[in-house]
Amino acid sequence: MTTETVEKTGLSYLGFLKYDGKQVDEGYLDARLSARALNGFDYALRYLVPKQKPELAGIDFEIPVRIQRGSWIAGLPQTIDQWIATGAGVAATAYLATAATTLAKNDFKGVSVRKAFERSIEAMQWLIRIGIHLGSFKERKITGVKWEKGSSEFGLPNERGDYLYVPREFFEIFVECPNKLLSDITGVVEKKRELKIGRNNKGQIEEVIITHREKHIFNFDEPNENEILFPDLEHGQRVELEGVVTRENGMTNSIGFKYEDHILQCHPRKGGVKRYKEHLFLSCKMFGTVTRETTDGTFDELRPRIIFDDLVILNDVEEADLFKS
Repeated sequence: MTTETVEKTGLSYLGFLKYDGKQVDEGYLDARLSARALNGFDYALRYLVPKQKPELAGIDFEIPVRIQRGSWIAGLPQTIDQWIATGAGVAATAYLATAATTLAKNDFKGVSVRKAFERSIEAMQWLIRIGIHLGSFKERKITGVKWEKGSSEFGLPNERGDYLYVPREFFEIFVECPNKLLSDITGVVEKKRELKIGRNNKGQIEEVIITHREKHIFNFDEPNENEILFPDLEHGQRVELEGVVTRENGMTNSIGFKYEDHILQCHPRKGGVKRYKEHLFLSCKMFGTVTRETTDGTFDELRPRIIFDDLVILNDVEEADLFKS
């Protein structure tokens, strides 16, 4: 990570994606690569921002782009909340414009629109740090995690036995984020073109960097998302699945269950999910029934859900195989 003053760089961004190197010395980037980078930045933000502020899901905010000599930059302005409040950068529909204005003017549980974007950039930086530390963003198999009850950080070991301590909220995002979350923005990286993700932290620009040596960690092809996931799990089938509990959501009365590198949405047959808080991030066995019922009442949903009767912890957190691939 490098640090430099805002005044020195002349930037006034809340956060940014930047490509540096001889291949962008004049601030130019191939149109197709530019489109890929912007789509990738957009994809990552649309995933991460609602994690901080769920009401922003589906709001079509724009990312202003600034090109300058010596680098190619896509930056979020400090006034991102004002952009949304005035309707600039929001899909031109009365509903979305009204919703965006309301969101920008009112905090939700103390998290403002601006803060949601700021924390999303920070989350992106932590995901990069974790991927580089582990040497992989796809094969997430970790043992020996250090965590003390009540602690706000998880210690993640790599193959060398070195630990990276990650704030709990960003560890939770890492547990269940898509493998391809950073694939497009890192796909533009080459030997003479490195990627920097930066944020303004109280007057200092903090950056994390991905060079061509780390590109392979984040950039790879994903399977077709329109294909049936786990076709062997048929509607109505009784199953016993081993995986990891990644989240619990009281609003939807569901938990996230990481099974063979995919997050399945699971609902208890009876009662609420609050009693499963102690299962978070642990290897568990789930006993339940598969459902592929759609909102239209058919039974051909591509992604199965599980209605479970029991959830049994297999190991404690320090020995759990948290990320079975």
